[in-house]
Amino acid sequence: MREPSMSAAQAAAASVSDKSCNSAPPLRSLSRKSRVSLNDGVSLGGTIFEQITRCVHYDAVLSGGFFKDLERIRDSSQVRFRRKGQPVSAFQGDLVLEVQPVAFGCPWEIDGWTLIGPRRLESVERLRFTVRWLGALQRDIGEVQSEFLHEPMQEMNPPAPFYRMKIAAQGVPLNDALEVAIFAESGEQLACIRGHI
Repeated sequence: MREPSMSAAQAAAASVSDKSCNSAPPLRSLSRKSRVSLNDGVSLGGTIFEQITRCVHYDAVLSGGFFKDLERIRDSSQVRFRRKGQPVSAFQGDLVLEVQPVAFGCPWEIDGWTLIGPRRLESVERLRFTVRWLGALQRDIGEVQSEFLHEPMQEMNPPAPFYRMKIAAQGVPLNDALEVAIFAESGEQLACIRGHI
């Protein structure tokens, strides 16, 4: 649904966020390891936007200097974080959030035949993002500025586009979830990803 302004789109998204923000868990959540190094950052998860003529998979990753030497320790009852043997309970400084949209052919079925729609590359351009931290306290960051970039090291494929943005995280507890709402330039909400480290 298209909204007349970004503020109207944000209000509409906030009113249905609990229902519309169902991202697939990242692969790391399937790991049985009790101790994991987070040096390179973490995947928050992914989600898919599907329509008859356009389908896009979105994947979100958090990274930054904060993750250097950080370990996630999981036992039967809780998740804890440590750096060089010392407990860490909150983020320090800003984080880097990258969202990669991948347009693909939309499959749909008519009379038992599976058809594949065309890739709509324009559906990954000029995206907008709103971000909020969810935990004991909700921290609404609002719309964040992003850079539209291309992965430089693609050998056989065209460079993959992605968005990079800086996310304020000072003092946010490590167990809080980050929610990223993804909008078209027009204000139409396309997807939502919610995850935690």
